[in-house]
Amino acid sequence: KALFYTKMDSALNVILDSVRISDNPDFNSYDGIYPSTDRSGRIHVMWHAGKTGVDIPEAYYSRSIDGGVSWSIKDSLSAVI
Repeated sequence: KALFYTKMDSALNVILDSVRISDNPDFNSYDGIYPSTDRSGRIHVMWHAGKTGVDIPEAYYSRSIDGGVSWSIKDSLSAVI
């Protein structure tokens, strides 16, 4: 299991194939993946990587500033207090 990005044109031809955004989910599954873009063309992705032992969803964020060719290191958006 891993999270990948693939870029396609309007005819569904692959332009950029299988760039890895994240390795295996921390707690067994990807429960939700939320991609978006901004006016500057950056791609943003937030995802859930399952739940911790205290039932808190683990949420992460990564972005690409070069059209999906490379991605920032995943950043944890959740924390156990």
